[in-house]
Amino acid sequence: MNATRPIPTVLLAMVLVHAPAALLAERINYKDGGYYEGQTLNGKAHGFGTLYYAPDNPDKLLKYTGQFHMGKQQGTGTLWWRVGERHTGQFVDGWISGRGTRWYSG
Repeated sequence: MNATRPIPTVLLAMVLVHAPAALLAERINYKDGGYYEGQTLNGKAHGFGTLYYAPDNPDKLLKYTGQFHMGKQQGTGTLWWRVGERHTGQFVDGWISGRGTRWYSG
């Protein structure tokens, strides 16, 4: 006979302590004038969102929309430049990585 047994208290407590925190939707303003809108975890961009770059950034970047992991672009996303170009593809640790598609203005 298979009787249902309760989960031991020690195991239950361990699961609750290590449960991940919930993602929040919020805006983060940066000192340089840029800002992020989207999911966050512990005050950092985490999940899906959009990073708007400061107007005077030296790389002429406009925005990035896609996945983030602990404050950096990580996963699939699209990066736009102010000149009208964009790149859609994979990002790792904040950098374009692997395959993707690039559109040029003109």
